[in-house]
Amino acid sequence: MSTTTTTAAAAAPPAAFVRTILHVAWMAIALGIGLELLLLLAAAGMGTFKTIQPFVADLVQKVAWATFVCVGLGFGKLASTLRPHLTGLLGFIAAPAGFNIARTLHKSTEKALGMASAGAAGASPMLLAGMKAFEYLCLGILVGWLARKAWGGSLAHFTAGLGVAIVFGGSIIGVADWYSPVPLNAAGFLARSINELIFPVGCAMVIYGAELLASQFRTAED
Repeated sequence: MSTTTTTAAAAAPPAAFVRTILHVAWMAIALGIGLELLLLLAAAGMGTFKTIQPFVADLVQKVAWATFVCVGLGFGKLASTLRPHLTGLLGFIAAPAGFNIARTLHKSTEKALGMASAGAAGASPMLLAGMKAFEYLCLGILVGWLARKAWGGSLAHFTAGLGVAIVFGGSIIGVADWYSPVPLNAAGFLARSINELIFPVGCAMVIYGAELLASQFRTAED
């Protein structure tokens, strides 16, 4: 994406701003659904699929998490007027807030479905929320910085998301395994990897794709 295109997005009228955020929202929802379907297929392939209820609860959690974080980053990028640290700040705020909101919705869905809660075993939610805050602070800064580069297109966003995923997602998987009462088995490791390594890449691509769609709409209208 060129600097000119991104500057236009940042300075766009309210209608264009809202349109871009709506693009981020529906693409984030699709990302959350896609991740859960991938987990469902992985569980079926490994023979660990038993009932659909846990996946329904996880779907609610993932859609809420993806929407909150991606919209936060998208809003920050559009409002930052090419100041990458502001995009990072929105990521720093949105990630722990979205993490806790998604956990609350997950537990509420479990209760509504009559499922037993997994309990409080494992890493502290505050620790994980803090790690995710710094993860999406870095992703936000990178995404905002790429907006200033003529070469900051899809490949650059993909690489930024992948780099953040490897550093922070890998650390979160390690922390979760360290605090887990039992070591992660193959199925648990795969599920964690899908959640922690694929989502940052997907979120970066959602931000890029939403702005690209919005710019194409503006071009068509002009």
